[in-house]
Amino acid sequence: MKSLISLLAIFALISCSTNGNKVSSGPKNEKQIDKADSLLADLAPEKVKACLSLASMARSAIFNREKGVSKESLLAPLPTKEQLNSYPKNMDVQKMMGLTMHEIVSEVYNYQPLESEIYSSYTAEVCLRKLKNTAVPERFTEAHKELKECEVEETEKNRILCAMAVAGSKP
Repeated sequence: MKSLISLLAIFALISCSTNGNKVSSGPKNEKQIDKADSLLADLAPEKVKACLSLASMARSAIFNREKGVSKESLLAPLPTKEQLNSYPKNMDVQKMMGLTMHEIVSEVYNYQPLESEIYSSYTAEVCLRKLKNTAVPERFTEAHKELKECEVEETEKNRILCAMAVAGSKP
């Protein structure tokens, strides 16, 4: 079975090779940072890091679709869902990442394209909300419609906040 870590590295390298827009983060005040840290404090750091890395994987999937890479080619190096579901408890992070990567590829290839900053923000936020055991959209079909509406927001920050709101975060 192929190592999921090497697959993550491949996705990361592909996404780094793009010249796409990167989410810029302006200066934040200490109160904002402390609040964000406290919301994630009770979660396993490796799972939080995995959720945040899903944003670059989502961007990579969008980039690959735009470049004509087939869905099958993108899924080929991944373990199957059945294999991932059989992973032992000590491989929870790899299982979570692999299953989410399958979801990402499915959503990117089965729906009308979304702007990468919107979809990647949504993906990371949904993952974090799942870790916190909070509500997330039940069906991507409905979320997709709302995410398309986020594209009319004038600023990148507002598009990202809109995507996070679709995932269930309060604005």
